Amino acid sequence: MKKILIIDDQQENLTAIEKLVHNYISGCDVHTATTGKEGVAVSQLEIPDLILININLPVMDGFEICDKLKTIESTKQIPIIFLSQNKVSSAINIKSIKRGVNSIITIPIDKIELTTQIKVIFRLQEAEERLRQDKTNLEKMFDDKANELHQSEELYRSLFEESFNGIIFVTKEGEFVVCNNAYIKITGYSIEELSSMDLNQITPVEFQEWERKEIFEKQLPQRGHSETYEKEYIKKNGAIIPVEVTSHKMKTDSGDILYWSLVRDISERRKAEDEIKLLNNTFEDSINGFSIIDSKGKFVYANKAYLQMWGLENLNEIVGKSSASHFDNPLDHLTMITKLEEFGQYLTEYVAKRKNGTNFEVLMSSHLHRSANNDIFYVSTSLDVTDHRNAEKELRRSETRLLSLFNSMTDIVMEIDYSGYYLYIAPTNANLLFMPSKHLLGKKLNDIYPKPQADKFLNFIKECLNKNTTGTMEYPLVIKDKIVWFEARATPRTKSSVLFIARDVTIRKQAEEQIKKDLKEKSTLLQELYHRTKNNMQVISSMLKMQSMRSEDKFIHESFKEINNKIIAMSLVHQKLYRAQDLSNIDLKEYIEELVDLLMQSYDIRPEIVSLSLELEQVFVLIDSAVPLGLVLNELISNVFKHAFPNNNGGVISLRLYKERDDTIHIHVSDNGIGIKPDVDLHKAKNMGLQTMFSIIDYQLNAEINYESKNGLKWHLKLKDDLHEKRV
Repeated sequence: MKKILIIDDQQENLTAIEKLVHNYISGCDVHTATTGKEGVAVSQLEIPDLILININLPVMDGFEICDKLKTIESTKQIPIIFLSQNKVSSAINIKSIKRGVNSIITIPIDKIELTTQIKVIFRLQEAEERLRQDKTNLEKMFDDKANELHQSEELYRSLFEESFNGIIFVTKEGEFVVCNNAYIKITGYSIEELSSMDLNQITPVEFQEWERKEIFEKQLPQRGHSETYEKEYIKKNGAIIPVEVTSHKMKTDSGDILYWSLVRDISERRKAEDEIKLLNNTFEDSINGFSIIDSKGKFVYANKAYLQMWGLENLNEIVGKSSASHFDNPLDHLTMITKLEEFGQYLTEYVAKRKNGTNFEVLMSSHLHRSANNDIFYVSTSLDVTDHRNAEKELRRSETRLLSLFNSMTDIVMEIDYSGYYLYIAPTNANLLFMPSKHLLGKKLNDIYPKPQADKFLNFIKECLNKNTTGTMEYPLVIKDKIVWFEARATPRTKSSVLFIARDVTIRKQAEEQIKKDLKEKSTLLQELYHRTKNNMQVISSMLKMQSMRSEDKFIHESFKEINNKIIAMSLVHQKLYRAQDLSNIDLKEYIEELVDLLMQSYDIRPEIVSLSLELEQVFVLIDSAVPLGLVLNELISNVFKHAFPNNNGGVISLRLYKERDDTIHIHVSDNGIGIKPDVDLHKAKNMGLQTMFSIIDYQLNAEINYESKNGLKWHLKLKDDLHEKRV
């Protein structure tokens, strides 16, 4: 009964492994321990064949347990398998090798991996024990019985029947004459069944012809005996088993020729050989260097990895040569041998030199082993740790640089989980923290901040996790009696935690407040400016009306009216800005409606004669566009009122305003009046108003205008209000 000890503080792991062992590995007695101290005690009491240890045990971890067991004579040779909750790093692997650990298996346990590891260890133990026992039994049996065989037929019969190996007598044709109990056990047939059979009936076809020609027709007739050979038997149950056979020729008293054979079932030996072969292949193909030296310090064996590590091409370069040549300092080699003889194991790290003269760092773990005849061998595992050590140095340098970077950062980097627990706080400027990191880690937001503030943070974190998105927020904190403003960004790091990065934006917030204050003052000044501009234009307009009334000249009167209308168009812009909250935009729809109304009053247009059709969408334009656009609209609408319907003829004036998706603004002004003559080009007209309008369109608005005279006059103005910046 094999014994397995499991040392783990997690009951679910103990239960799972114990169940797995019972289900897949027969003949095992499982013991458990939940602490390292208990595990060491049970190991000394039960002396298990294999120990499974969780690396991450509290108080006494897996490495400490392993070290303790290796110091105890009764337990130091017991194979050990480490169990790990996490993926094992190279550092852990190296640390395990140093302690002679057989392998490391990750939790949750892969049943195939674990059972394979356990079976290989047990089979190797069993194979070694069987080989030793077989040899002992055979030697003892033949030593005890050999001297007595010639004296007693009864003793011969007893040896025949009690032999561990199968013994058979067959005719030249292969027919069975007699066999012993061991042979019956090997084949599964009774002696009665075999008496009516021949060798071919239990021999696979592929061996029959060869055995007949090579053994029965060649070796036995010529030499009287055969060389030991291997073949297969077909057991009664159909199973195929390998056997080893040695045959002899004999002549009976009656002159008949018989052949007797010694038959051994080598199934277990084959398994052991296969496992040993697998083990040898494992050693040979391993990325770690393995070497064996004898008691004189000379190399016996080295695998490929070891040869490559030292820049050697083949094994002949070191076999039979002193291993001291692989140490720069002879004292290091002497120290290793001395420690191995004293303690049975030794770990060292040193700088070695390759065949080509280059240096590299070696980590070597060595163990003393004794063969069956008490010969001493030193088995070593070597790792080229040059890259690892260089990486460690670079890591230390990187950590130093990173620490310096963190200390100079104005950002606070933290990891906070869904429940509000601080999981990690990166090193940073301590003056930015609400309190020192050591007082925050492991605590919840509710433990640190007032409930309203804590709830605000927690809701923000939960929202980011639930939506799996990055969020931002701003918040003030009182740190050292000063209000500090932070801008925070939370990004999901895992399914249950966020990376919370906060930056001190106090200076920016102060600047923003100052800007708001300045803008408010600016807004007040601009409104006052627009108000005064409007009032001044109204004064000018009144003066123009008075001056117009003093003149009886119709041309002067009309000229004053046109100028006054232009002033009204501009004044209307400033009037709307003065009343508006946004001092940058003009509602063009409202502007057109008021402008049309004012112009109708100016030209005394009666609605019952001229009707208006307004299709106006709400479109906003910037102030720098509003004034010149008002002058253009004034000119277009005034011309319709003045010229489209002479002699008080009735008609319809249509205005349409809309904005497309590409932000192009469209204005249509049309009438069904008399239109213009086909040969007239308005662009070349000497009319001052039209010339001014086209100039404004080209140079101030960068717009496009087209017209068509068909059933009246139709104007189409297109522009993009993107030439000016938005103001306060």
